[in-house]
Amino acid sequence: MKRHFISTLLPITLLLSGCGTMQLQTNVKMTKDIVLNHTNKQKTIFIEIQNLAGNNFNLLPLLKKDLEKKGYKIVDNKYMAKYVLTVKILFANNLKKALAIKAGATTGLAGGFIAKAGGHNTGDSILIGATIALATAAIGSALEDEIYRAVVEVNIDQKDKTCKHYSPIMGNCYEEQKTRVLAEAVKTNLKLNEALPILSKKVANKISTIF
Repeated sequence: MKRHFISTLLPITLLLSGCGTMQLQTNVKMTKDIVLNHTNKQKTIFIEIQNLAGNNFNLLPLLKKDLEKKGYKIVDNKYMAKYVLTVKILFANNLKKALAIKAGATTGLAGGFIAKAGGHNTGDSILIGATIALATAAIGSALEDEIYRAVVEVNIDQKDKTCKHYSPIMGNCYEEQKTRVLAEAVKTNLKLNEALPILSKKVANKISTIF
């Protein structure tokens, strides 16, 4: 009986130890496409970053670099900008560990916890990021894999002559569009300080494709 138990367990052990992701896998997607009106060739942009994730997700210099390569001028006064880009970093951390803290709880409770862990009180904000499947991996695909995810809310205000949306704060007419960017990095033994620069670069590149 003992021999039979060991022989049954051995293939399972080998399967688990052999399915780690040794090469870094990444993916990034937007939940909704944004199409800007480029009839006005003014390429000035004001960028505001709000980090609600509570860690060093250094997005601003990467965004500036990507947008400047496209010919955009970063301005310090939002009233002088053709575009106002507001980015909220809702979550940027180890997804498996965040979910594991609420192991055994329902999906709704786990999602609510992750939202609070990310420093954001809106329950669905991180739940969306946690449940939308990206192409790279599913949660728990390998015991050794570390899965890091960033969930970033993107809001773009564009000066609009048709005045679809008047902003009393801006004192001008703006067209407002919103989306979320989800980025993921998966690798065996991947550390937070290694994952954050990877995720921030993916997010910055994805946002810059809007412009």
